[in-house]
Amino acid sequence: MKNMYILWEEILRESKRTNELLEVRLPKPVEEVKIMPKFIDTTYACSELHIGRTTFYAWVRGRLLHPADRQGNSDYYDAEQVRNLYQRHREERVPYRYMQPEEYVADAA
Repeated sequence: MKNMYILWEEILRESKRTNELLEVRLPKPVEEVKIMPKFIDTTYACSELHIGRTTFYAWVRGRLLHPADRQGNSDYYDAEQVRNLYQRHREERVPYRYMQPEEYVADAA
């Protein structure tokens, strides 16, 4: 039984030494870079706006956001406009159904 404990301690010491050697030899991991596409589809837009598809089609599409491109049956939206809309939503603290399109906001100011 003592031999087993001695063996386990030996294995633990060896693994610690191995980890120390690897930390010195291996390069540090590079930070992950997230690449944002220029145009995003409806599903991705919904996830960026933190809403469901029903809310998107009822209150956002055609009123607050307009498709920038259409491929087949799929609409694609400008990712920058989607991010700006979400930022405006956070600043105004108003649900999407009560938000006014940017043209009306710019005229009021």
